[in-house]
Amino acid sequence: MKQKYTLNDLTVRHHQTTEKDNMAYTHKVLFNRPLSLREQQQFTRLLISFYDVVHFSQRFGNGFLAEPSITFMTPDQASYTFYRENMGGDWKELLFAMLATFSTEVVGIAQHDGNPVFDPTRIPKNSPSENALDLSRLTKIN
Repeated sequence: MKQKYTLNDLTVRHHQTTEKDNMAYTHKVLFNRPLSLREQQQFTRLLISFYDVVHFSQRFGNGFLAEPSITFMTPDQASYTFYRENMGGDWKELLFAMLATFSTEVVGIAQHDGNPVFDPTRIPKNSPSENALDLSRLTKIN
């Protein structure tokens, strides 16, 4: 049975600022343990790779204005900011899949904007198919 996520689990909680109709969305990530420098670089590359795929492929809608900024406040806590013209787009499903993969394969993400949706300790470990996120639910986030 696939892990079921509630709408509350998948609600994006972020700080939003606007300037001339452009928006900056800042997200906070708390990891299950401190990341090594190599793991911090992997997380940073993941977010920049996400931006590159969305921005250059044009397959997920666009609106990204610049590469994300990623800051590690402590080895187990980071924030990242996306700069966009608007909030919409099909890119969220891809981002959440990439974050879920990082959380299960590199270092667990205990909280994303205060939400434990990517915490691998919450996912049942009965079989590989049961460990997958139900991405059909992610498209409902605005």
